[in-house]
Amino acid sequence: MKKKIAVGACILAALLAAGGLWYTRPQSFWAVTGLDPSRISGVSGHGMELSVEHSRARTTSWTMDHRGPGDEDYEALIALLERGSYRAKLSNLTAPFSDSQPGSEQWVTLNFAVDGEPFPVHIPVPQTMTIPIPGSHGYWQYDASDPQIQAEVLQYLKANGEQS
Repeated sequence: MKKKIAVGACILAALLAAGGLWYTRPQSFWAVTGLDPSRISGVSGHGMELSVEHSRARTTSWTMDHRGPGDEDYEALIALLERGSYRAKLSNLTAPFSDSQPGSEQWVTLNFAVDGEPFPVHIPVPQTMTIPIPGSHGYWQYDASDPQIQAEVLQYLKANGEQS
């Protein structure tokens, strides 16, 4: 009897481990967001950097307004996002992230226009990317395979956006 319980427990543990590995497998930007590239009519981006200079708080931001498919800036931004892979966090299974964004001195928000509706993607640099849960106020969390991608998206906005 104890042997059957032990075998059952081992099988259950193996299934849980396999499920966890499958859930956290590397995925493309499109698979993670669930966006269909053909339904996107444009994207805008906002990057922000917080700092202290001469004992004074400073906020610097860059904005890149509407860029659409076929536009050179749009294609370059999409290529940056497609370059990496993203892994879901296991914490998404228990309680999807719903609080305010985690603290960071640098962050990027990309707002995709999909069938006339906004779809925001929040990327605190170099922390976890958050994707909105459809029909909810919560977010799913994903880690990039290469955290440098997040910093490069901010650098891209600095180079191609307008500073304010």
